[in-house]
Amino acid sequence: MLPYSLRKDYLSFTDRKWDWRYEINQEGLVKDKNPILYELLPSGVIKDHICQLGET
Repeated sequence: MLPYSLRKDYLSFTDRKWDWRYEINQEGLVKDKNPILYELLPSGVIKDHICQLGET
């Protein structure tokens, strides 16, 4: 489980190697349908992995 990281424009969980983010919309609600997982590489490069939730 990644620790919660307080951010202004998105809900974020990070361990400084991975950063899992949900955007927050204009109404202050979390957009939970398309989170983004960022991989923070030692070289300083940030690689994004866009997630899409499937229909159930």
